[in-house]
Parts: sequence; C-alpha cells; structure tokens
Amino acid sequence: MSPFKQISYIELEWADGWGWCTGTLIGKDTVLTNGHCVVDPDTHQGIRGAYVFPGLNNNHYRYGAYEVVDYFVTSHWINTGDSAQDFAVLKLAPYYGNNAGDVAGYLPIKQVTNIANQTIKVYGYPSDKISNTGTYSQWGMSGSVEREDTSLAFYQLDTFNGQSGSALLNNANEIVGVHRGGYSFTDGQTFNGGPKMIKPVYDFIRATQ
Repeated sequence: MSPFKQISYIELEWADGWGWCTGTLIGKDTVLTNGHCVVDPDTHQGIRGAYVFPGLNNNHYRYGAYEVVDYFVTSHWINTGDSAQDFAVLKLAPYYGNNAGDVAGYLPIKQVTNIANQTIKVYGYPSDKISNTGTYSQWGMSGSVEREDTSLAFYQLDTFNGQSGSALLNNANEIVGVHRGGYSFTDGQTFNGGPKMIKPVYDFIRATQ
C-alpha cells in the first residue's frame, strides 16, 4: 500500500562500518534520500556500497533488495555541507531482472515554494524503535510545517537517527521535501527540518532520472 511500499530502508557500507538511512522510490530505478547518507562533507568520502529495501517491514523485504550502483549529490554539498543541499539521488540495479519502481511503484515529487502550515507526513526507520522492538519496520507521524525559510522547512514531528532521508509527504503523498534532522534557532526554539522541493532541488532530481 502506498506510500509505505515506496519508502525504503537503505543499508550503507562506509569505510569504518555500516549504517542506514531512509529513502523513497521516485522512479523505476531511482531513490531520493539525504546527501549525508552517501557522502561525508567533512572528509569528502563516499559510501563503499549500499542496498535499498523498499517497504521493509517486520524484517521482510517482499519487494526485493536492490544494489546502489551510482548516486548523485551537488558539488556544493560535498564542498560545504550546507543543509539546504542535503539531498541525494541513488540509482539502483535490477533485482532478478526487475526494477524496484516497477515492483513497488514510486511517488511523485512536487515543486514547491512555501509550505508553511501545510500538513506533512514523515515515515522511516528510526534506530530507537528498531532497537526496542528488534524488528526493522517503518514508523512515522504527521504534523504541520511550523517555520520555513527559502530552502528549508521546519516542524515538530518526532524523528530519530535512521530516518535521515525520509520524504516529507503532503496529503496527496507527493514529496515536497526531504527530512534531514534537528535545528536550533537563536530564539531558543528547536525543530526538525530539511530541504524543501524548491525549483533548484526539483530540477537537480529531474536531471538524474
């Protein structure tokens, strides 16, 4: 059932060990996630390899396991680590001759400008829930975008490590941004947030498909 079968667990191999993020299928062989899930801007080092498991639930990957064969991030992300550039597109190899998006489907991206006060949903694979339950399953919640600037949206939805790269979904299950993590403001408020699907982000993603 959409959008859950398109939301994907991403297992990542780094030089110093393993980790994971969340991503979302946006094409037959294309996944949207965070830039920091594939390239560390502090070291400029990228992942050694990765696999994507669409709709992973209760440790079952009924839609297959797809090897990441390429990825795209902006040069500005690599050089600066600017959180507004913290998005990436992964390209997947087929699994037993089938493309991930042909098996599980994929979600549309929607170009936006202002999304303050709009309802969004964030689903993914938080490490605290996985540790507590012993199973790899999706968790998430919905709420409103409470603040924004030109590039980023901010909200009070509860997230945890492992949900990096989760899509910000509107009520039509269109992707309007990418969850990144926590932000602190000079007025003392803290929010979760991530890049919005503004035109430069939208255009970058479209160019990789």
